[in-house]
Amino acid sequence: MAEARQTARVAARTVMTAAAAAGPSCTQRYAAAGLVTAFAILAAFACRAAGQQRQRSLGATLASWFNSQQQQQQGQHRTPPHLSTVKPEDPPLALPCGCSDVDPRDSFLRAKVDFSCFDQARWGACGQPFMLETPEEVPEGYCQISCGRCPCCSTLDDVLKYKGLEMFRWMLTFSEEGGKTKMPGYMVTLLAPTDSAIWSALNRLGYTSKEAVEQDGTAKGILADIGRYHVLPPVEPLKATWTTPFMRGDVNMYTVLSGGKTVSAKQDGSGKVTILSPKSSATLTEKDLYACKGYVEVLDAVLIPWAMKGYA
Repeated sequence: MAEARQTARVAARTVMTAAAAAGPSCTQRYAAAGLVTAFAILAAFACRAAGQQRQRSLGATLASWFNSQQQQQQGQHRTPPHLSTVKPEDPPLALPCGCSDVDPRDSFLRAKVDFSCFDQARWGACGQPFMLETPEEVPEGYCQISCGRCPCCSTLDDVLKYKGLEMFRWMLTFSEEGGKTKMPGYMVTLLAPTDSAIWSALNRLGYTSKEAVEQDGTAKGILADIGRYHVLPPVEPLKATWTTPFMRGDVNMYTVLSGGKTVSAKQDGSGKVTILSPKSSATLTEKDLYACKGYVEVLDAVLIPWAMKGYA
């Protein structure tokens, strides 16, 4: 009986860690299909296994896992594979590093938690005793990524800075998004226009300098809304972030701008992705730049959610 309980605990931890560490683009295909969370967690485990060794079938992977557990119980330990750091210049959809971000919970028998790792980090709770616990199912501890204990991934703001998207970083400072993108646990996809694209939009709106915007309360409000319009929250209920493999077929994607404002995306046979908004459109020039728990898509134009000066 004790051995059975131990095996169940190890299995639960393996599935939870796989779900936390699996790439969001991998699990998103199950979100699009509307599959239930329990299956999605198992699917995430399959995705992670496939990313490590794509030629192995799921059956072989599960068999190998059970064999490894038996070998470990017999004292035959294996060294885990090395997971290298993923940088913004790496290929699109590169596998994330090996850190987990498991939400704190009273029980691992229920999938839903009251508050996420991002919530806890935003409230400054990372140093609280319950956040520093190392339960048997999560020996590395809760919320490694969100609490900044993961050295092998970048925040969304770091990626923007690395790619020289300074005007978009500036635009985000007019809303709460500027602070959130500096937090490693923020799970969104950013549609980030280039500096030249933002300057072009500012000129059409009637502004010739950053100082002119910063001294105009109305202008700051407009840019705050435009910035929010370029932030895509994950697909519910799986918290799957948007990436280019799913930006096709005139799909509608919600933004964090209030009122349920959406943008749509289409993709041609060559892989060119176009993002459409009511008053403008943009083409992706760089795709799926990986951050800790999100992605950055670089655009050649600014998306405009409604009619305004310069965008009738």
